[in-house]
Amino acid sequence: MADALVSVVLEQLRSIIIQEVGQEVRLVVGIKNEVEKLTSSFRAIQAVLANAEERQLEEGYVKLWLDQLKDVSYDMDDVLDEWGTAIAKSQSKVHEHPHKNKKKVCSFMIFSCFRFREVGLRRRVAYKIKELNERIDVIVIVKNMFDFKSLEARIKQPSVHHETASVIDVENVKGRENEDRVIRVMERLLSESSQGPALRTISLVGMGGIGKTTLAKLVYNDHEVETRFEKRIWVCVSDPFDEITIAKAILEDLKSKIDSFSRDARHSMVVFRNYETDPLPATIHSLKKLRSLIVDGPRSSSMNADLSKLIANLSCLRTLKLSGCGIEKVSSNIGKLIHLRHVNLSRNEIRELPEEMCELYNMLTLDVSDCEELERLPDNIGRLVKLRHLSVLNCDFLKMRGVEGLSSLRELDVFHVSGSGEESNIGDLRNLNHLQGSLMIKWLGDVKDPDEVKKAELHNKKHLTQLDLWVDYRTDRRIICDDKVLEALEPPPNIYSLKIYDYQGVIPVFPSCTNKLRVVVLWKWGKIENLPPLGKLPSLEELRVYRMGCVGRVGREFLGLGVDSDISIGEMTSSSSNTIIAFPKLKSLSFWRMEKWEEWEGGEGGNEDKTNISISTIIMPSLRYLRIRDCPKLKALPDYVLQSTTLEQLEIGGSSILEEQYLKEGGEGWPNASHTPVITKYGR
Repeated sequence: MADALVSVVLEQLRSIIIQEVGQEVRLVVGIKNEVEKLTSSFRAIQAVLANAEERQLEEGYVKLWLDQLKDVSYDMDDVLDEWGTAIAKSQSKVHEHPHKNKKKVCSFMIFSCFRFREVGLRRRVAYKIKELNERIDVIVIVKNMFDFKSLEARIKQPSVHHETASVIDVENVKGRENEDRVIRVMERLLSESSQGPALRTISLVGMGGIGKTTLAKLVYNDHEVETRFEKRIWVCVSDPFDEITIAKAILEDLKSKIDSFSRDARHSMVVFRNYETDPLPATIHSLKKLRSLIVDGPRSSSMNADLSKLIANLSCLRTLKLSGCGIEKVSSNIGKLIHLRHVNLSRNEIRELPEEMCELYNMLTLDVSDCEELERLPDNIGRLVKLRHLSVLNCDFLKMRGVEGLSSLRELDVFHVSGSGEESNIGDLRNLNHLQGSLMIKWLGDVKDPDEVKKAELHNKKHLTQLDLWVDYRTDRRIICDDKVLEALEPPPNIYSLKIYDYQGVIPVFPSCTNKLRVVVLWKWGKIENLPPLGKLPSLEELRVYRMGCVGRVGREFLGLGVDSDISIGEMTSSSSNTIIAFPKLKSLSFWRMEKWEEWEGGEGGNEDKTNISISTIIMPSLRYLRIRDCPKLKALPDYVLQSTTLEQLEIGGSSILEEQYLKEGGEGWPNASHTPVITKYGR
């Protein structure tokens, strides 16, 4: 722990020196030497930390030394973080809107104002650095007294006096007399402790070697004693006997436990799981150095009254989670928590976030998911150039503007499209080329001009692996635009999952994709009559088709074969010059709620041309699972499904015609399907 803290401080000190050399920041005269001295001291300390961490287990004073080092390191981290934040703030405001001439004077004024305030800040930082240098000087002096060495060179010297520890292996303690002695001591100890707070002494008297220390250890480690006494201290009494030394040892041990809580409270994770039944205690406001506070509450709770005071007192917070606390308004004072890295305000009643949040230049994570009333993000959210994670899931009324400046963003779960033409915001995605994992784009139906979609430059998002497109809309729009929007869309090159919801175009358009797609979900394409040619996707393993209310027939176009099997085969997967494979890797296929679907080409009872599939065409050679639910008019399954030797499970439900044919032994289609290992009815 100490080594990690020292490493952080050294990195910040190195950054300060580099910025000073590059004239990005000017330190007060003489402070450069102080910074270099601090750097030298911390490096010297870092060299012996491994030895110190080991020795603290046996030497209490070494532990105290490490605790003091942690204190200085935390304080140094706070000071340098404050300075670094001020630098980032000045650079952000100076370079804001550099392309607008009318902003030049304003930028100069902002810069000048900051330079004026910077003088006071530099002096304050300089004073704190000098003060910390004095504290670190003492720590270095004590370090030299301990004569720390590398672990390899360390030679343990035998102790003149054998010091005992409280640890005991109970299994190695023999004899019933020990059990009787423990019971007698326990009865006396617990009965006296219950009578009041008076300090009492129980003496264990006897000659050496009869088991006094063993008895003391058994009592000390007894579960009932641990439960009854909040503080337990083990102190070894050596020869010569000295009451003052013993008293000091007891007090120092007790003080170290109390100080440890107070000191560690600055970086411990204080958690309140139910704010409604377990409100924040008054003592929380006294933990000035607290670094992490986590509060989880039901939506019915409310801490609006506490929030402003909480923010005012806990100025060193790095992590703040106030989830489900009934917060309606975030105090503007949150902008003063300059050290904040992670903020979680999810599941609250917030309508807007204060502009002051844009002063949190160190913020890495912002979670406002499930804030169903949230309408907008701060106008200047683009100033948060370090932000890496932004979660706005289930904030359906949120209008997102200004995110184009979040060039460091790695995770964005949802992006809300709003406006059209010059007011469109979809181009704000252009610079977010570091996005990773999954991205959902909602309200894509609000786009009027297909060229607007191209501005998002999704094809440059090489680290995205999943893309969900909701082509629904919040405003009036022309339905005919949906097919043009999908045609203009250029998905990221490395996505393996593509889901498209609520497409209302009349043409079954599918975005041009790479060969890496493994999962495709099509949900509620309400106007199309034919499915897109998905059989051409060479890596597709899972396909789910839901709520295609106008599809009455699934034919050759679905396989990617076209009307004539000899046409359009150039794009199909081919195992040889004479063999075409449609859906070569498809393992799982699901259809659900297609009320008008009657025919599946290749099925029994159809016209002759429905089975006129080229003999050199292989269809779904890897299919294992087929699920058909709520397709009441579908007459039969295609031959290439029924004759499949790889199909492991056939599940049918809400489709009475198919159930009669394939779920009963006397059914017309039973002989062709009975070889499938598992044939079940949905819901069973």
